[in-house]
Amino acid sequence: ITGTPYWLAPEYLRGQSGYTTACDVYSVAIIFYEIYSRKTPYEGEDLRDTLRKVCDRRVNKRPDIPSSMPPKMVEVMKKCWSPKPEFRPDAKELDNFLFDTDPRDAEPLLVDDPHSQRKNVRATGDMLYQLFPKHVADALKHGQKVEPEQHDMVSIVFSDIVNFTSISRELTPLKVSQMLDRLFLAYDKMAQQYNVFKVETIGDAYMGVTNLTNQQEHTHAKQAALFAIGMVREASKILIDEEDPSKGHLRVRVGLHSGPVVSNVIGSLNPRYSLVGDTVNNASHMESSSKAQRVLCSEKAQKLLQEQAPEIKLVRRGKLAVKGKGDMDVYWVGGVSSHKEPAREGPKKIVGFLESDAVEEKMQKRDLIGLEDSLHQANSSRKNNNSNRGPLWKFASAKKTPPLSESASCTPHTSDQPPASIEVVDEPDWKRDLRLGGSGDDDDDSSF
Repeated sequence: ITGTPYWLAPEYLRGQSGYTTACDVYSVAIIFYEIYSRKTPYEGEDLRDTLRKVCDRRVNKRPDIPSSMPPKMVEVMKKCWSPKPEFRPDAKELDNFLFDTDPRDAEPLLVDDPHSQRKNVRATGDMLYQLFPKHVADALKHGQKVEPEQHDMVSIVFSDIVNFTSISRELTPLKVSQMLDRLFLAYDKMAQQYNVFKVETIGDAYMGVTNLTNQQEHTHAKQAALFAIGMVREASKILIDEEDPSKGHLRVRVGLHSGPVVSNVIGSLNPRYSLVGDTVNNASHMESSSKAQRVLCSEKAQKLLQEQAPEIKLVRRGKLAVKGKGDMDVYWVGGVSSHKEPAREGPKKIVGFLESDAVEEKMQKRDLIGLEDSLHQANSSRKNNNSNRGPLWKFASAKKTPPLSESASCTPHTSDQPPASIEVVDEPDWKRDLRLGGSGDDDDDSSF
């Protein structure tokens, strides 16, 4: 037997038993105390008086609980130094506990910074376990090579900030970094709530994945969708500039896709844990094609959500043209937000999205109205200048006519003969009615 009497179990000190495995478990509890307090037990106290109180069943004196000790470790330490040997865990139970414990649950708590915004955050300790999954961090700690892993089905969430370039231009770099920190802290908190593994952040982009490190086979799409909806909600609470609330709050667009990926540690200098595969590209497409304060998902994610979370509202948006993939059906997650986006400037056409033939026809009609209005103004100007109203000029193919921009010149053609690509036509009655507002369709289709 080694060590001082402070490490010996009370039943052994009383002479009621020999040295048993239960006595060893009691010694482990005292060692736990040393690890987190960084000092010997009962430091500065009288040896005889302390041992008498340790052995007294009515007192059961034990060391004070270290303030830096995580709750999970406090619980096991108390079990290990129980006054009744039969209540202590046996060696096998203790070994299983230590083996299964996440290192992050055993790291000392920060207690010296009363102004810290991160309450009960663990000391940095080994940052590997915050940057990599546990089994990957274990391998890296032991100098082992990490092999690529195939994951048959995960759900990936991408998000970025709307108008981030403009925000970065208006704010100082310090304020931009502080804004991103406030946003990503909120995201990180939600990631823990929904068991989302944070893969990385690049600039204003945030990438998370489910069913990668935790067993979420039957819930990964649901958890990812709830996380995505929460991202939109939390972003709307973050001020762009805390010193100038008039700048408003952040708005984000979010994309979600499900499918297989390969994970691997890339590089040796500042190694990165990366996901590779077409699923990542498609998730990025969902995000870039989404709109402010909305979540857009693929058809594959939509089908999984119908199984895992039928209570989440899904609204079909239409088809998304993806390079090398063709058209993909896409869906709004959680319905359409109440946020009203700014009206479009001039007649525009959403390339790659055709909800139905009716929408296409409606947009073509609106393009034609804008074109006829511009030409009418040009002919009116010509009449004032030359006292001779000329015919309306119309592009030969109205359906393929690009809308006139604000900077486009409306100077009338001065030649007696029309250009080769333009033909002279009379204005039909139905076009005149539309131009004059008799039967035009002015409904805003910006919600498409």
